[in-house]
Amino acid sequence: MSRSVGVKKHPGLARATRAMTVANAAAAIIAIWIIYFPRPYYPLLACCFLLPLFAIGLNAWAGDASARLEPRWKKYQRSFVSLMTFLALALGYRAGVDLNLSQWPAQVVWILLAAACVCAIAYRLDTSVLKNRRQALPLLLFALVASYGIVGFGDTLLDPFTPRTLVATVSKMKVHVSGCCGKGSSIWYKVSVVPSPPGWGWIDVRPDVYYDLRVGEPACIRLGSGLLGIGWLEVKPCHSA
Repeated sequence: MSRSVGVKKHPGLARATRAMTVANAAAAIIAIWIIYFPRPYYPLLACCFLLPLFAIGLNAWAGDASARLEPRWKKYQRSFVSLMTFLALALGYRAGVDLNLSQWPAQVVWILLAAACVCAIAYRLDTSVLKNRRQALPLLLFALVASYGIVGFGDTLLDPFTPRTLVATVSKMKVHVSGCCGKGSSIWYKVSVVPSPPGWGWIDVRPDVYYDLRVGEPACIRLGSGLLGIGWLEVKPCHSA
């Protein structure tokens, strides 16, 4: 019995599959890199924002070009779920340990709005994701983690207002590791300054910034209003502030 012939495939489908395979591998490497050794800091963050846009564009281009009879593993090769998950976790992690955000009510509202947009984009690309409970819950969790990083970094890095700068003295420094006996999955680099900004005790700093600070030496504290109205604060050596 002869096998049925599927629908003619898109001429660039093989290239799209190879490109997505490379993008997924790059996303995994970048995620591990930015979590454990975040240097150069801003270029790595840029990759976390640009690679998902590349994946969405590639998905829209290849889209429904493949035959319905194509094996599932072939379609999975072009899936950007792994890519988005890796980078969302990396962004969420860095936002959680590097940023100092205030005004939690505004932050929660923006995170929920961003998560709704992420879910809407996913639904637009695949209408089945919200109909299947096994797909909907992981998507919701992913959207919340991704939105936390997007909102946090978008608010601080794209802040159009000039931040205030205060000069203080570094009084204490510590490295906090989650879990027991100094072994954990998350590492926070923290400093305490005198005089301390109202409402702040220990202040989170980036790892590279932490090693540029010294106890007893001056540091510059930058306080911003935020693009989304979420106040933020960061500590840097005064020569780089």
